Amino acid sequence: MALTFITMCRIAGVPARWQSGLYVAPDSVGSHDWAEFYTPQTGWLNADVSFGSSARRMGEEWRRRHYFGNLDPWRMVANNRFQAEFEPSFDGMREDPYDNQMGEASVDGRGCVGARCSARSNSSKCSKFHFRTNR
Repeated sequence: MALTFITMCRIAGVPARWQSGLYVAPDSVGSHDWAEFYTPQTGWLNADVSFGSSARRMGEEWRRRHYFGNLDPWRMVANNRFQAEFEPSFDGMREDPYDNQMGEASVDGRGCVGARCSARSNSSKCSKFHFRTNR
C-alpha cells in the first residue's frame, strides 16, 4: 500500500518517498514499510496507509487520522531507498531483492536467513558477520 500511495502522490505532484524497517511493539514484531510525503507548510510527514486502512475498517477514525501524518513510536527504520544497493556492499545473493524491509545479514559471504542466522549456528566458525541496510 505504501508504494501505491507514493505513486499517487507523485502523479499529483506531491513529493513522496519510501521507508521501511521493523515494527516492534510489546505484542508484535515484524517488517513493515510506510510512506513519507512533503508539503511546503509542514515538511516531510509520515503516512502508514496499511495501518490507517486497518483502523478505518475497525471504525477507529481517530487512529486512521493519526497514521496520515504521524507514526507510532514502535518503528526502527532500516531502509530509506527502494531496491537500493546495500551499505556496506553485499557479498552474496540477496534474500529479498525488492523492498528489503528489514535489511539482510551475511556470514563469510553467504546470506544468513532464519535458523542459519541463529546465535547457536556455528558462530565460532564465522569470521565476519555483517548486517546491511540501504539506509
